[in-house]
Amino acid sequence: MKKAFLIFILFLASKSQAQDFWTEYSSAQTIQGTGVRSISIVDENVTWLNMEIGNSSENSIRRFSKTLDGGFVWASAEIDLGSDAPNLEIANISGTSASEAYAAVFPKTSNVQGGIWKTIDGGVHWNRQNSTDFSDESSYPNLVHFWNQNQGVAMGDPAGGYFEIYTTTNGGVNWSRVSISEALIPLAADEYGMRNKYTVTENTIWILTTYNRLLKSSDRGLTWTALSTPIPDFGGAIINNETIDFAFTDQNNGILASEFELYYTNDGGFNWFENLWAGDFRDGSISSIPGIPHAYIVIGNDPVFQRGSSYTIDSGVTWEGIYDSVPVDGNQVAMLNQYHGFAGGYSESPLVGGIFRWNYLSCICAATTDFASINPVKVFPNPTEKSLTVTGQNIQKIQLIDVLGKSVMDISYPQINQTELDISSLEKGVYWLKVFEQEKPRSLKIIKL
Repeated sequence: MKKAFLIFILFLASKSQAQDFWTEYSSAQTIQGTGVRSISIVDENVTWLNMEIGNSSENSIRRFSKTLDGGFVWASAEIDLGSDAPNLEIANISGTSASEAYAAVFPKTSNVQGGIWKTIDGGVHWNRQNSTDFSDESSYPNLVHFWNQNQGVAMGDPAGGYFEIYTTTNGGVNWSRVSISEALIPLAADEYGMRNKYTVTENTIWILTTYNRLLKSSDRGLTWTALSTPIPDFGGAIINNETIDFAFTDQNNGILASEFELYYTNDGGFNWFENLWAGDFRDGSISSIPGIPHAYIVIGNDPVFQRGSSYTIDSGVTWEGIYDSVPVDGNQVAMLNQYHGFAGGYSESPLVGGIFRWNYLSCICAATTDFASINPVKVFPNPTEKSLTVTGQNIQKIQLIDVLGKSVMDISYPQINQTELDISSLEKGVYWLKVFEQEKPRSLKIIKL
């Protein structure tokens, strides 16, 4: 196996300012436009990234980046999967230390096998763990996750009539397939898993499938329950849409979102309720903020397709936008705690761009104090047929935006605290009301009856 060549680069981003929440660093990738498909934070020093070209599986690469100093310096290398590598692709990487990590590898053609690959030398060599079979013609690994250096789970599409899931208690020396159960039988022939769409809290893991389901295990993958969600079928054209995501802050409380539709649960996913959010919510990747109850960060587009990030400390009822000098523009976000986390970007060169590091100096502790003291914008009645009353502080402009991102109303004011909008002529449907208080926008979801 060809020895990989590691590239170590130190790049202190000059674009960002000290007060920014996110600072962009180089992921040390050699190909322009390389983004991040998965983030695995081992501890405050070690993090592994699985890379991709843009957000297209047609232009995939088998590369990783790794940091040993908390995100300032990153190493980059190719993941050597052997002679079949051109027909294989990596769904995600799960790291357990600076030297050990696992990759879930899926086939792009019918004549090759995917599976779980492991490195024990920091990414120089990768070897397939043959005890995770994944040898059925329907086998398609979607993810691998390790809680520690011994206990892990790997999940794939249905094979042999039920979802192909393996567990290990010895670092992958031996993997055992989970026995068939009602929860693991697909609802239809085209129900599949979704690549790297999962979240973990303590011993519990939730995994998204198509047909709007969550597979849940509370014992590290040994037994499973199937839970329905209110979002329509995840399948078809949006089977791996990056805008579908979810997260849990503890065993009970979680949020689930797709295309600005937001839902919350307080019983571990058994029941979901619509959340008519307010503020600057975004359509993209979601991470909980461990250590802060009901707190999440989301990165992605706002309703007018501007990239960036936002956070909430009330399970998504209200969102606060983060306005950095260099907005986060990637598709993945992961937080270890309120002080440490990463968000994906896109590399401009081996020296510039690719990964955003959370600034602990501007941690969410200080931000939440400010956030909690804000008098939020309010709109009523909602839903409504004819008119909306909007209240806030020093409102300077109001925009109403339809689901296609088109502005259907744009009104400026001389800093008012309340106004009434006549929307009787608009078509029925969902809109986003963007209210500018001293040039700072806040968004609310509006339903026209």
